[in-house]
Amino acid sequence: MRKNNYILGGGPAGLIAAFYNPEFQIIDKNPMGQLNLPFVPGPRILKVDEYSKKFIERLHIPYFIKTIHVGYSHDGKNVVDEADRQFKQNYSQITRGTTKIEDSFLSSGENKIEVFASENGDDLYYKVFAILTDLLKDRIIGANVSDINTKDRLIGLDRTEFLYDNVISTLNINIMFKLLGLQDLGLVALKKHFVQCSYDNQHDIELAKKYHYIYSTDGIYTRKTYFKDYIVYEFVEPYVEIAENPTVHSNKVLKHINNIPIQINNSIDFRNVQGIDLVGRFAQWNHSIKANEIIAKYERQISRNI
Repeated sequence: MRKNNYILGGGPAGLIAAFYNPEFQIIDKNPMGQLNLPFVPGPRILKVDEYSKKFIERLHIPYFIKTIHVGYSHDGKNVVDEADRQFKQNYSQITRGTTKIEDSFLSSGENKIEVFASENGDDLYYKVFAILTDLLKDRIIGANVSDINTKDRLIGLDRTEFLYDNVISTLNINIMFKLLGLQDLGLVALKKHFVQCSYDNQHDIELAKKYHYIYSTDGIYTRKTYFKDYIVYEFVEPYVEIAENPTVHSNKVLKHINNIPIQINNSIDFRNVQGIDLVGRFAQWNHSIKANEIIAKYERQISRNI
């Protein structure tokens, strides 16, 4: 095994890549990425398919399968189970500034999704990556990458340098180009803003019994996610508290996070740059890539090698 193999970035994409590539080390000062935020900013699910089942079983995690439902609302109150083309165009215009529709938008148009859950019904997503982080802790280098020299095969880490044989990057493609000293691509991830609320509105308490999350084109919020103990609203404009005891739809505001650059509005799908493989949504700049797609990539490689 080569020892000078590195994965840049220890978010979900990097952790999955490291799990399937045991000869690689992860470089990341803050593993788990956005899962370290004060609250989970929206639905984080691991869908059930033939590849994700193998992945969960390789981790020896007990699991149950549950079906979650996705809703769509034109007015923020009334909810339907299907998004028609007009809704999709309106939603895309509000959140991305274009009526162009990609197949992966709005949960790929699905209204019922089978996901992995724990015995008490909680989604397994966060637990899976917490387990992966612990499992891989001896292969995580806690540092930030300062530059990459592909000619001499050097990775700069703060005040030192590492020779490398192979590199997989899960970093945002804009950051990757900067590290390589390449011209800025000019790609911009649109910012979203999130508010965590308690359950105080009876209407939401009832909706949460059926839906896991709801997309909306009402002009107030664009998506709300029903977690076990709280609701998270997603906005296209920064949230500003304008009242002493702020609420959203009569639900008390607990916390908020503004300016998270999370929305790709024009997928490209990079695969490699200067001999460095790119893996993950922001590394490849492809909205359709989530944890399931990365798991499938590596499980297919295993199948081909058997």
